[in-house]
Amino acid sequence: KRDLERVPARPFTGEGDLVMFFPWKASLQRRMDEFSLTPFEQLDVLVAHTAGKARKVVDTYYALSGHDPEGALAKLWKEMQESFGSGQKVAASLKRKVASLPKMKDDAKLGENLKELRKICYGLAHNLPYVPSLQLLNFSEGQEPIWRKLPDRFIKRWCKIGAEYENSNGDQHPPFSRFVEFLESLVVECSSDNFQPSPTE
Repeated sequence: KRDLERVPARPFTGEGDLVMFFPWKASLQRRMDEFSLTPFEQLDVLVAHTAGKARKVVDTYYALSGHDPEGALAKLWKEMQESFGSGQKVAASLKRKVASLPKMKDDAKLGENLKELRKICYGLAHNLPYVPSLQLLNFSEGQEPIWRKLPDRFIKRWCKIGAEYENSNGDQHPPFSRFVEFLESLVVECSSDNFQPSPTE
């Protein structure tokens, strides 16, 4: 319990990458639930685990918590989500990252480019349960802008995997989690220097 009240190495700031809000919130609430903390104690934990813009929000409601800590805590989480976890903002941020990636080539940068795409997909996967608009990722319309970034040989491989999945699952499109597994396999494959094709000119 005391560990929760210690300032972590990387407190949540509400600045920079918006995709971190929901995973951070879920992790912290899960840890607090293990100890059945009172609203006052939960507010103390939030003070310790925030900094920057997020800390300013926490401080505002912490100061108002004297007579109704439970109400202050509920309002605090509501404002935090509105400010740092807006589903539309998170989805738009992630989609911009995907759109900004160039079409990959079979060159020396392929492994690093795949890792960058994987990192973005991890962010999408972490936020998918909390952001309704990201549910589209479980369908072809949502996945296509992502796999179109892959080299053609990997696109053909994914299309083959997708067709086999649909054939075995009543025409159901492979979920985003299956695509992430495929992407992870590509990262492993392209991280081995012994199994690389000759770079194209």
